[in-house]
Amino acid sequence: MKVHAGIDAGSGYVHTIIGTPATEYDVSETPKLLREDDYVAYGDIL
Repeated sequence: MKVHAGIDAGSGYVHTIIGTPATEYDVSETPKLLREDDYVAYGDIL
């Protein structure tokens, strides 16, 4: 199991959480975590 989270950089609040199987690539969930008013996206791959 893997959890993908969309977090507002200004406030630090979580706005989206998606759970996937561990075999799912992180980049495949990225479009689901972005909002229309997002101008910058940060990522961390561990």
